[in-house]
Amino acid sequence: MAPLGERFSIRRRYIDHKENTVEPFKKYYILAEGEKSEIAYFHALKNSLHFNIRSEIEVIVLERTENDVHNSNPKKLYNQMLRLNRNAEDEYVIVFDSDIYKTTLGYHKILEDMKNQNIRPIVTSPCIELWYILHVKDSLNDHVLPSKEEIFANEKISSKHRFTSKMCQNLCGFNPKNTFKIELIKNIKHAVKQAESLESDMLKLNTTIGTNIHLLIVELLEDNRFT
Repeated sequence: MAPLGERFSIRRRYIDHKENTVEPFKKYYILAEGEKSEIAYFHALKNSLHFNIRSEIEVIVLERTENDVHNSNPKKLYNQMLRLNRNAEDEYVIVFDSDIYKTTLGYHKILEDMKNQNIRPIVTSPCIELWYILHVKDSLNDHVLPSKEEIFANEKISSKHRFTSKMCQNLCGFNPKNTFKIELIKNIKHAVKQAESLESDMLKLNTTIGTNIHLLIVELLEDNRFT
């Protein structure tokens, strides 16, 4: 079985000239459940001037290859991540949706497994489409909160969509099963702000809508030169 490949990396943008203000250089390895919109999303982050990655880190988005393709179950992603030659100083991140888990026991088990291997779970409930929706101005109060129960249930409403993917297409202007609309990246800080009003506790993200992806984004954006 071929190893995971590196889709792209976001490298240092500058050299810091202030001593003792920057952490040691570290890498963030990110493996996502989806193979299309999530990859497109991170491409958009890479190429956008609105995303000023911290200077002392490198973000590497991992690509599934050969037998790993279509293995999107979080347990499969976990096993794939374990095959990497990992360093203690780096971060290993798995991005997945909570709606794949029908029981709290199974959901908490994968969180515990990742914790024990120093793998960081980044979870959206019920699915990544909610995070995309939060990039739209005022979507939290106008659309998300009024439809909180329907979003969490995320019932199938057509042959192509569940409730949340249809809302995403209507509000964001793209089919989240296939791609991501890169123009929305300029609203990333707005998405972070709106996400702060939702649940972010991983242990609760199988019981209500929410996400902790904004916590990762804030961490990547933080610039220690100005702290």
